Order: sequence, then structure tokens, then C-alpha cells
Amino acid sequence: MAAIVPVYNLIILLEIAKKPTWWVGMYFVPFANIVFMIMTMNSVSKNFGKDEGFTVGLVLLGVVFWPILAFGSARYVDAKVAATSNNDLLDS
Repeated sequence: MAAIVPVYNLIILLEIAKKPTWWVGMYFVPFANIVFMIMTMNSVSKNFGKDEGFTVGLVLLGVVFWPILAFGSARYVDAKVAATSNNDLLDS
């Protein structure tokens, strides 16, 4: 339901990307909105365990890559939790 509400969907996307909600205002600034959207997409792909190549796919071929992210085997992983768990494995 949040996907069809115009500004609320950006707030939810920023929460998924772990970005501050004041970024919504930056989406209304010309040219800055492109940069902030790419940074948001990069954070979303990182939180789902994907790399920068997947971010390029989200930017250029979103029609293909958003459904892959939604219906594929990707699971939401908090980047901070994944970083600490990887360090724990290396330390032991």
C-alpha cells in the first residue's frame, strides 16, 4: 500500500536504505535528486547483500532488477550486522 502514496513511498525506501528522512527534500532539488536516488539504490542493494554491479542494474534497467530483488532469493540483511558477523568469523 505504501508504494502508491507519492511521498510516503520515498520515506519507506529511505528507511529500507537506512538513510535519514530529510533526504526526501533532496529529491525535489534538480540534479541533486539523481545523485541521492543513486546513493539510495546503492544502499538498498547493499542491504540486500548485492554489490555495486547490481546498483548499476537498478539504475539502468530498473524494470528488470527491482523484480529480481523483490522476487529472487535476496534477503534483507542489515549491513552493520553483516559487517560485525563477518569480523567475528575472521577473528576466531
